[in-house]
Amino acid sequence: MNFKERLYSEVLPFVSHPTRYIGSEQNAVYKDHAKTEVKVLLAFPETYEVGMSYLGFKILYGIINERADALAERVFSPWPDMEAKLKEKGLPLYSLETFTLAIKFDILAFTLQYEMTYTNILQILELSAIPFLSADRGEEYPLVIGGGPSAFNPEPVADFFDLFLVGEGEEAINDIIDTVKAGKASGLKKKALLEELAKIKGVYVPSFYKQEYNEDKTIKKIEQTNKKAPEVIKKRIVVDMDKAYQPVAPVVPYMDIIQNRISLEIMRGCTRGCRFCVSGITTRPLRERSVSGLLNAFMESYKNTGFDELSLSSLSSTDHSKIKEMLRELNKSFEGESVSVSLPSSRIDAFSVELAAGLNSVRKSTLTFAPEAGTQRLRDVINKCVTEEDLLTACTSGVRSGMNNIKLYFMLGLPTETDEDVIAIGELSKKVNSACKVVSRNFRGLTVSISFFIPKPHTPFMWQAQDTTAELKRKVDLLRKNVNPRWLKWHSLELSALEGVFSRGDRKLAEVIKLAYEKGARFDAWHEMFKQTAWDEAFKISGVDPEFYSSRKRSLDEILPWDHISSGVSKEFLKKEYEKSLKGETTGNCRTEGCVSCGIGDDCNKEQKTEEVSSAGGANSSRFKKFAVAKYSVTYEKTETIKFVSHLELLNAVLRALVRSRMPLAQTEGFNPHPKVAFSPALPVGVSSTCEVFEFELTKNIPEEEALQLLKAKLPPGLVIKSLVKADLGLSKLYSKAVFEIQLKGVTELQRNLLPETVEKLDIENGTITLTVNLKAKGTTSVFKLLAQVTGLDAEVVKGAIVKRKGLQ
Repeated sequence: MNFKERLYSEVLPFVSHPTRYIGSEQNAVYKDHAKTEVKVLLAFPETYEVGMSYLGFKILYGIINERADALAERVFSPWPDMEAKLKEKGLPLYSLETFTLAIKFDILAFTLQYEMTYTNILQILELSAIPFLSADRGEEYPLVIGGGPSAFNPEPVADFFDLFLVGEGEEAINDIIDTVKAGKASGLKKKALLEELAKIKGVYVPSFYKQEYNEDKTIKKIEQTNKKAPEVIKKRIVVDMDKAYQPVAPVVPYMDIIQNRISLEIMRGCTRGCRFCVSGITTRPLRERSVSGLLNAFMESYKNTGFDELSLSSLSSTDHSKIKEMLRELNKSFEGESVSVSLPSSRIDAFSVELAAGLNSVRKSTLTFAPEAGTQRLRDVINKCVTEEDLLTACTSGVRSGMNNIKLYFMLGLPTETDEDVIAIGELSKKVNSACKVVSRNFRGLTVSISFFIPKPHTPFMWQAQDTTAELKRKVDLLRKNVNPRWLKWHSLELSALEGVFSRGDRKLAEVIKLAYEKGARFDAWHEMFKQTAWDEAFKISGVDPEFYSSRKRSLDEILPWDHISSGVSKEFLKKEYEKSLKGETTGNCRTEGCVSCGIGDDCNKEQKTEEVSSAGGANSSRFKKFAVAKYSVTYEKTETIKFVSHLELLNAVLRALVRSRMPLAQTEGFNPHPKVAFSPALPVGVSSTCEVFEFELTKNIPEEEALQLLKAKLPPGLVIKSLVKADLGLSKLYSKAVFEIQLKGVTELQRNLLPETVEKLDIENGTITLTVNLKAKGTTSVFKLLAQVTGLDAEVVKGAIVKRKGLQ
């Protein structure tokens, strides 16, 4: 058996959510490795459903695959059951597109989205048979690179990487690929190649720098060890967002992911200046995308994916200068399409009745606001320039326009916080709840979500001490006495403490990460997976005190681990902001109140381009109607490639394919109407079929051949249409029997005594079992449970059988 065959027979039948590991999705890109000069494996050190939700990952995938000389494929951290099974069978990690081993790529590029994924980086390296340390990797290994938010202080994982990209990757990734391509052509060794790569703006090669320490464990100095590297690594930015890549044909997963929607970035950067927010600093200057470009991008994305939700992504979506016009035109463009619009980051003081109504005209949703602190004094300290009146007005405006749920985000442990500030969170929440109930009897309720303040690099609070776990627990207990327990949710105290360590950590933490990984630390951001004992032991063995990094206050003149990495915002500005915070003084928004001399440059306060906004067109407002005039029956094959796709995942894939086909679909009645589609009986996970059926209804008669071609063009790989015919309107056909063909090694005889009622017929010939199941009889109809009964084998053993549904009656 080849690698893929072994994977499908020896591994995937025995793991949870096997759809994570099979690829074959709509819009995935497949290229010939033999004809491609630079091969990049994009690695996200989290589960598939988390990584596939990240917009930056989709952007890089699209940019690289648009090049004729390069390819990008994907890999994600396997869940522990998959990791264990791969190790048991001696199989390495592979790419989802072509099942190519990770070690065979030229570049292994990690997204560093969050500090709590660091152990998963080591998991991917180990399963790929790639040494952890850059110093231990020779010429035969891929170049291991990292980028993303955590690259602004990558020191805790610096020893594991050959290079980092600091800042935005749309243009830099092409520079990196060009340099690697040229290096391969000229036969450059790794060190010489890294020297060439270090010339690219934004590229940080950690082996070209070293840190020396004082006796008190603080950093004495950071210096270059290779003079070809820059003294300071300046972040990379994309100047014109309208020229930046938008992923309008992203991969459409079979399985539900965290953000199952179209997500496009409407602007980048933020000028509000919240003093705790690292993204607000590292993404400056603020740059908007034009509304006309966005409308076209959203429409193209909808046609290419079939998703029914649009997300207007940015740090502060409602600060876009044309947000009202954008929402208005989106509503026009998608009228009649059953598409909802979400604003994931609504500013409290920017929201209005008109915006709330703009969202509501598509579909009702929950409103989310982040006042962060319960008192005006503390909001001034963190430069969250909103008032209680702003919050109450925004919430009641949203509820008045039809929104039924409000979610409020607060932080505990903010600098200068007192018990009065903690108690005030409860008081403010009660005021919001009361005000919303007065406005609407349909208001369903409030959620109060609590996170814990973690000082981040490149922010005015990077010198501050983080509250200890004990102190934060005391504050949570105090809050619980003052907030309705049904409203209250809070993050893990232990996770927040560990995140604080790595947020401002240095290279001494690499050994801690390695030790924790070896002791079983994986998926540390998952509450059920977090292993505090593994981390406690790792810190103890390494002799590293975690509180040195988290709960220690820094002096303003201390050399910090990231001082050789520039976010573009000056350290002097951050110091001034820190000092102002202690006085409770606020700093205005430079977009409206003039330059605050943060160091980023004049681009921060540019006037936005003027444009006439008009609808993108392209949507057919009459395409979705209630009343059907024609019905079609499709018989299709679910091939071996996608046999691990569940029935619900298959249903969603077909629904999205129908939407992409642009045929006039009839809809169900109800609050959230959806296309009228009916499916044959559910097929178990791990079973392929040659006889599956679904039916759909249209509001217009379309010739069978035309409908067939429209649908065939939009179905994902692995679904093969055998026939499409018109059917009578009315009830769908009901099936009472299913015939399965089964191959299971070593089985020559069957146990025919005491057969369950559901087994109507049972035969075996030349090692192939034929099983006919009565779907209406009492008892289990699970083909694998029945197989275990008729063979007398263990339930785990029969999972490895090759099962195909050959008939429905």
